[in-house]
Amino acid sequence: PLGDGRVGKLFETTTAFLDAHGYTQYEVSNFAVSESKKSKHNQKYWSFTPYIGLGPGAHSFVEPERFWNHRSVNKYIQDLNSNKLPVEEREILNKKQQMIEAIYLGMRTTEGIRIDAFNKKFGVSFNKIFEKLITRLAEEKYVEANGKRCFLTRKGMLFLDGITSRFINQESI
Repeated sequence: PLGDGRVGKLFETTTAFLDAHGYTQYEVSNFAVSESKKSKHNQKYWSFTPYIGLGPGAHSFVEPERFWNHRSVNKYIQDLNSNKLPVEEREILNKKQQMIEAIYLGMRTTEGIRIDAFNKKFGVSFNKIFEKLITRLAEEKYVEANGKRCFLTRKGMLFLDGITSRFINQESI
């Protein structure tokens, strides 16, 4: 694997090239030449839109539950032949888990986290919970926050995992 410095340089080179050729970044690793060319498939994952996966190994999400089918074709067919859903496992996401996913998935996008929607969905104040962290990250030029949205800068996108883990590890979440 390449070192972090080399990966960062390749990311910067790639984003500069795509910007210069009319592509707009809309997610850490996705660019599109127009709004209509954005991946509708991926955007569902980032916005908690329900989806149903069909077939062996397919995943589904109907808030607050995530479930996935058997990977084994034989087991999948066996369950269907027994009039059973071929679900291998299920998990119910609690409020904290949903907040963590909203942060992680929201920060992947250039839109970031829509603060009013986050507050309404979880009955909390995003700004109150993360005020000190947002201030530090903004001073370090990793995030921008304007009262309506909190989103990563291009520099911040280089450190997505580390930054989101700082949000997730807040004691008040």
